[in-house]
Amino acid sequence: MYGIYNPKTGDRLTGDFEIHFLEIPKFINKPIKEMTKMERWMAYFSGKLDAKGKGELAMSEAAINDAYDATMAFFQMPEERLKYLNRQMAIMDYHSGLESAEKHGENRTAKLFERLHATGRDEEAFRAMSDAALRDKLFREFRL
Repeated sequence: MYGIYNPKTGDRLTGDFEIHFLEIPKFINKPIKEMTKMERWMAYFSGKLDAKGKGELAMSEAAINDAYDATMAFFQMPEERLKYLNRQMAIMDYHSGLESAEKHGENRTAKLFERLHATGRDEEAFRAMSDAALRDKLFREFRL
């Protein structure tokens, strides 16, 4: 469980808001009738239930039944599902691009510092660590 705190003062924002992380893969498989409300929701999101189990689960909790109906309706709309999948793929591509750019930037900076060190310009390398304008000038100089 986590709460929200002010990093400077250590004061908690509110006692009314907490974040709880549930590890769905650790879901305990037991009869739906014996599950608590929380366990039923975990079962719903776990993806471990067969069609019969999903039906029984939907019958056990009105809100889960509504969620199940909404999910089934969504899967009956191919255009909406395609939009969703395309959006998810765009998000994954975006994150992949960020990781790639970060690695490229790290490699570029490492090459710059290697070249500065090899040419005896260590003091310039130390200044370039905190001076973006100097770093850009050196990137151009070394054609990186």
